[in-house]
Amino acid sequence: MEETILSLRGEGKSLDIWGERGEKGWRFRLDGGEWRDSLRDVLNSLDPSCSALRPVALNPIFSRPILEWWESVSRRVRGVDRDAWERLLKWENPVFRATELIWNARRMVLISGAGLSVDSGLKDFRSRSGWWRGIDPRTVATVEALENNYDLFHEFYSARVLQLKEVIPHRGYHILADWEKRGMLACVCTQNVDRLHHMAGSRTVYELHGTIREFRCHACGAPHTEEAFLAKQKCPCGGKLRPNVVLFGESLPAEAWNRSLDAIRRADLVLVIGTSLQVAPVNQLPFLTRGKLVLINAEETGYEDRFDVFVKGRALDSLTAIEERLNAM
Repeated sequence: MEETILSLRGEGKSLDIWGERGEKGWRFRLDGGEWRDSLRDVLNSLDPSCSALRPVALNPIFSRPILEWWESVSRRVRGVDRDAWERLLKWENPVFRATELIWNARRMVLISGAGLSVDSGLKDFRSRSGWWRGIDPRTVATVEALENNYDLFHEFYSARVLQLKEVIPHRGYHILADWEKRGMLACVCTQNVDRLHHMAGSRTVYELHGTIREFRCHACGAPHTEEAFLAKQKCPCGGKLRPNVVLFGESLPAEAWNRSLDAIRRADLVLVIGTSLQVAPVNQLPFLTRGKLVLINAEETGYEDRFDVFVKGRALDSLTAIEERLNAM
């Protein structure tokens, strides 16, 4: 689906740049023009006089290349509304504002959800497009299904385990791990069970929903191997094997919860990425801080007014844009 990247208006004039995100990344075009892989190419094809048009909308994810283009051409053009440009590119730009908060934070804590893993190829099964075989996974990832419909439960989780074998962390995960190494990020509190944070190099990770990388007996709790689970073996006690994840209807692991709660209460900035904030009790964690709140999510959640900054965009795009801005500071 096409999205507005930049809209400019003037007396009897208008200009729109459109973008479309596919599996291989973004592509861009002017109204009626051909698609190009580089936004900078599209911007550089514009006449410098376009910078005198009034900016009415832009996608904040792409504010850096737009800012670089505008600064390079506007010096030679008369009648440029610099206040309007700087307002959209900087002061009212959520990527700019999020970057400022991250730069100034002394103790930042991350809460991550399934939307962070989407760009690694994992589906967010809370959205209808991510449903497994047309079935809402919330009806399968339950204790009831494990105990009363184990064939379906096993088939669902086996598919997820096998899918993970082909998945690696995207650049956004590595950016977050690097922030931790640089002392910018204190810890990760994650709802994700895929351990992509660990694979990218994050060290302090609290897994609020457990992990699908480990397995145990549902009856006695004894640990088991992935191979045993996939082979549908039983525990010597006769119990059924399961991933070490938190199913709907189960309590969260106490240690991960308590460590997350303590970290968030001591944070001066809580960064929330890729979660719809629909599942309790994790959806209450961000609002237990006295610090600032930044939300990055592809869709609106209904909680935007409770955050200091909301960046609407995919996690990878948003983190890349913020990292580019940080590197320019």
